[in-house]
Amino acid sequence: MQIKLLQSEEELYRDFIDSNPSSSIYHTLEWRDIIKETYRYKPQYIIAGDGETIKGVLPLFQVNSYINGRRLVSIPFTHRVNILYYDISTLQQMIGFAKDLVSRSSCNYLEIRHGMDLPESVELKCSQNFFDSTLDISEPLDRIWGRFEGSVRRAIRKGRQSDLKITQGTELEDYRIFYELELETRKRQGSPPYSFRFFENLHSKLHTLGKAKLYFASFNNQDIASVIILYYKKIAIYAYGASTSDRDLLKLRPNNLLFWQAIQDAHQCGCQLFDFGTTHPSNKGLLRFKSGWGTSDIRIPYYYFLNTISDIPVLDRDSFKLRFVSGILKRMPLALLRTVGPVLLKQLG
Repeated sequence: MQIKLLQSEEELYRDFIDSNPSSSIYHTLEWRDIIKETYRYKPQYIIAGDGETIKGVLPLFQVNSYINGRRLVSIPFTHRVNILYYDISTLQQMIGFAKDLVSRSSCNYLEIRHGMDLPESVELKCSQNFFDSTLDISEPLDRIWGRFEGSVRRAIRKGRQSDLKITQGTELEDYRIFYELELETRKRQGSPPYSFRFFENLHSKLHTLGKAKLYFASFNNQDIASVIILYYKKIAIYAYGASTSDRDLLKLRPNNLLFWQAIQDAHQCGCQLFDFGTTHPSNKGLLRFKSGWGTSDIRIPYYYFLNTISDIPVLDRDSFKLRFVSGILKRMPLALLRTVGPVLLKQLG
């Protein structure tokens, strides 16, 4: 078994992830190119194989940050990327190669967002700081509807009765409209926004292939909420969402109606799982919102190899520094946030 970095084996790589039941949209080379072209991170995709077939994949990016230092991450701006491997020996060899790569690259640490338990023999430290919320949509729609809490069903009915209109965006200009809502949302949350370049790449590399859908909820011809759903095999992932700051318009429950439409469409396309993404335990409101849809909320493990640091890097959401930065972002003019925010987000990786 040869362990190496992916170079000219892209067709073999595609064949492997297409046939592997545990692969996701984040393993695809399209996603690699989105991250590479948007943020200029260096891809370090580890593969295991015999020259004719690939039997293991560990996709990594090298992120150089003034905030967290140099590190290898699998993969930035994702919530869960399983290591794909044939057997335990293949897994151990790929992890060993990754550890050597951390040392050779003078990285502070390795972070693998595997999302499933790994054997102790890989000798990685484990942290479980996030819940992953998933909804089984393999059953008939009436059964899925029946698992929703009463408050969710009432919100969907209210959205239906509020003259909200649900549409899909297909053009790059539609993604620009989403981006303006995203800026408004991130400002309200005190979080650094993505760059428009990120969504431009997402449109060209995923949407045009039918692997992403953009939904809008509008009222009186005004777009007031929007979501982007990613598709791969039998899984639909809620990836990005944005909405107006007008509380009166949000009372119409556009987000609930958007999610229900996305769930119905994913079900019709043959998807069996709708992934609401990860949530930090401190965000109890968001966890309650997701669980109201009948999701299974499971703590997922991330794994670390520490090279030049002694403790697993954990973002303290209640720290003074984070609250201070968040407060600045909330007060920052949109024009400045549009420029400064993506630079900060790139550093966070």
